[in-house]
Amino acid sequence: MNMSTSISPSLVSSGTCNVFVYNESVYCIPDSVFPQNDMRWTVAELTDNPLVFVQALTDDFYLMANHHSNPEIQAVEEDANRVKFAGRIYTVPKALGELSIEDWRSGEIGDRPGVTVAFFEPDTPNLLYCFESNLLEYDGMLFAVPHALGEITEEQWHKNLVGNLPGVFTKPDVRPLKNFREKNIIELSTTDKNCRTIEYPGHHKLFDQIGACGTHPQFRHLSDPPKGYTILPSENGQSLDSLKELDVLWEKFSLTCLESGASKSALDTFLETRPLGLQKDIGCKGVDFIFYPSVPLHIGQRRWVIEIEDSTTLFFPFMVNGKTSKMGELKRKEFYPIIKNLVENEACKAIITHVKSTADSLSVLFDKNIIAPKVFHVPMGIPTPPWAKVVSLKNNDTFAPKFLISNSWHQHPDNFYLRGGLDSIRAFSAVKDEYPNAELTIRAKLPVDLPETTRNLIEDCKVRVVDDFLPNDEWEEMKCSSNFFLLPSARIHIVSMLEAMAYGMIFVGSDGWGIEEYATDGSNAILVAGRRNISYVDPESGILSEDYAPMYSEDLTIVKQLVEKIMSLIRDPKRQGLMREAARRNIVDNHSVQQFNSRLGEVLDTV
Repeated sequence: MNMSTSISPSLVSSGTCNVFVYNESVYCIPDSVFPQNDMRWTVAELTDNPLVFVQALTDDFYLMANHHSNPEIQAVEEDANRVKFAGRIYTVPKALGELSIEDWRSGEIGDRPGVTVAFFEPDTPNLLYCFESNLLEYDGMLFAVPHALGEITEEQWHKNLVGNLPGVFTKPDVRPLKNFREKNIIELSTTDKNCRTIEYPGHHKLFDQIGACGTHPQFRHLSDPPKGYTILPSENGQSLDSLKELDVLWEKFSLTCLESGASKSALDTFLETRPLGLQKDIGCKGVDFIFYPSVPLHIGQRRWVIEIEDSTTLFFPFMVNGKTSKMGELKRKEFYPIIKNLVENEACKAIITHVKSTADSLSVLFDKNIIAPKVFHVPMGIPTPPWAKVVSLKNNDTFAPKFLISNSWHQHPDNFYLRGGLDSIRAFSAVKDEYPNAELTIRAKLPVDLPETTRNLIEDCKVRVVDDFLPNDEWEEMKCSSNFFLLPSARIHIVSMLEAMAYGMIFVGSDGWGIEEYATDGSNAILVAGRRNISYVDPESGILSEDYAPMYSEDLTIVKQLVEKIMSLIRDPKRQGLMREAARRNIVDNHSVQQFNSRLGEVLDTV
């Protein structure tokens, strides 16, 4: 793997790191990856995450943990206290009197009379300690460096001494998100010097923390922007704001948020995902405004617009898709004033969304009189392949239908579940019982924890799994030749569903949030009922309420609907053909790139 190396350390992010012990391993996890109180992570997720540090648990590590941990009383008994400290549970007789932090950190408490020591349960993640840190890249390595170490000299870096400092975690810098971003950078229009200039920061490493979302196909329209506009990547511009100027701006913004009811800890968390050292790369000379993809990773330093799918991403890092169903009263949350001040500020010129449900909900989430004039619903548009090419490659064997499942653009294995993969495979197995020549191709990496029953179905049904690189011409042929695209997901996946229609596949989806804005059951798609309670906008709070937990197990009601509706179409080739043509017309008539750009241009003209 070719990696660029630096001759001085480069800041990746700054914030809190949480150190856990689990099954004889130590995990150093940035709070922005998995917050301390979110214990729903799996070992596979941590192993795959480029910003998580994993090392073997040793006695030496426990000695080092003594210097970072603080004792916590777990239980008070008649003659003793049970105290959690540095990965162990101590039963300490009250006769020993009050123990100082120096006593605990000496490592000798366990040797005192009457003290017993027990380890945590090995199969449960246990928090040892937290520390404020900088994540830094140097010479092909990542370092989690505690702030408590103070200033580290260039000499220490050059002599490779930093990794041996107490409390420092290290690992090779194999950030797939960084590499993914670099491989998927959108070709931006930068030629017409007489146009208004839009700055695009979506390729900046700031967005690595959220899956390099700035390279999502949703934003490919920027490669051919509306007439009268040209795009300048932030990395190609000359930044205007110094770190000192940003410090002043942050102090002003923070004060406004505090006066509005935000907490200091919420502001600290907000800034951890928007380090000023990286913010100074954004906001370039000669641009008219900045165009943010999905997440407003800034502090409002320049005029800006944003394109989103849902409102949840506006609240990053405080809200995460799939985990909002128990959010409670949003406007009482200590972070709410921060986001409210950000989007209601005059610097925010437009919030663009391709989902009308999102556009409507923003007036509930924020002050309607301020936010409504900024919100614009622009239905998504995509390129369409030549219909003659699609028809020439389409499989016409009624008794050997071809099915396709694909993952999201970033190919995270967990999305196999969220896209209805379990139900799709179960349904396909039933179709294959009646049509033995039916074929299913899965273009995705399968989750490591995929149930054994599903793995057996994949094997028994001779499903083709393409989990490695696929040349674009082969991928194009696969989409053109397939008859059914299976995506009974929890919510809308806009590019996947529109592409399925454009390529003449029968889109097989659900009633999940946002999908019915683009597809109609029985007319241009197959939609099954049963996902609506997993992802929906709460009309009173405006929150996109999501709980993806049901997607991790089969839903036999969903499976039954899938089988019945798919079988009905297979048995009626004429109706199948009419649905295919209706889906294609829907894209051509309503969702072309040209139509999207025309509508987008009208919006940008108001900025």
